[in-house]
Amino acid sequence: MLAGATALLGAAAAPAGATGGAGQGLCADGVTAVAGVTVEGDAWVDGAVCDLTDVVVTGDLTVYGDRQVTLTGVTVGGDLGAKGLVTLTGSTVQGGILASAASLVVQDSHVWHSVRGYADTATVSGSVVDGAVNVRAKDLTVELSTVGGWANLIASQQAEVAWSTFGRGLTSKGAGELWLCGSDVAADVAVRGLANPGRVGATTAAAGNACSTASLPADHARAGLADAERDAVNVGGWLVVEHNLGAVTLASATVAGNLSCASNWGAVDFVGATVAGLSTGQCWA
Repeated sequence: MLAGATALLGAAAAPAGATGGAGQGLCADGVTAVAGVTVEGDAWVDGAVCDLTDVVVTGDLTVYGDRQVTLTGVTVGGDLGAKGLVTLTGSTVQGGILASAASLVVQDSHVWHSVRGYADTATVSGSVVDGAVNVRAKDLTVELSTVGGWANLIASQQAEVAWSTFGRGLTSKGAGELWLCGSDVAADVAVRGLANPGRVGATTAAAGNACSTASLPADHARAGLADAERDAVNVGGWLVVEHNLGAVTLASATVAGNLSCASNWGAVDFVGATVAGLSTGQCWA
């Protein structure tokens, strides 16, 4: 534990806007890192920059304002309220995450409930979210992750979903562009309101895209498969493509239910879709 960290616990006054019972402030008085402490009850981040390592908070943890906070090996017994720039690595949140952040990164972590809210950029990578992911962002990425609940992804510039598993359904709405590849969705998939092209079962080597083959670890179950099988999106319910301005390409998709395409201004290329049910609307075949 860093020198002086123990004295900081409980010494800081609650920031303006804090509610609830007594809590403890972390990273007060210019300290920028706290390690190896346990906070009984709720806590908040008091400093502008704060690195928390191997910290246990038995209640809720709140990051206020424009803080830049990293959580490494941290356990939160309640909910995490995330503002500013918040990065979780190898951490556990036994409640949920509510974000109103400039940046939210959940990496190699476990969230027992849901991830909700908005951010300029939001990334869930190599993580398990037992509940839903319901996030609005400019740029939004879900990769190499497992989501137990429904995923509602609203991205104004770009949404990327790669090599992930969804225990319920997936809705992508309002994205400027969509990349969806190598994923299994137990229920329905809906692609709505794209302003720019969308790709389901996308294959690309474009730099910086989550569906690039370079992003797939060598030990992944799909690594080494032929492109179509490696990148395919398996839909357990319906695949709905509607109200899109941009063209939508179903490059490699297996649909257990129906394929429904309606009210799309952009073209829909559904040649790469294998549909067990009916294909209707603009995808009539």
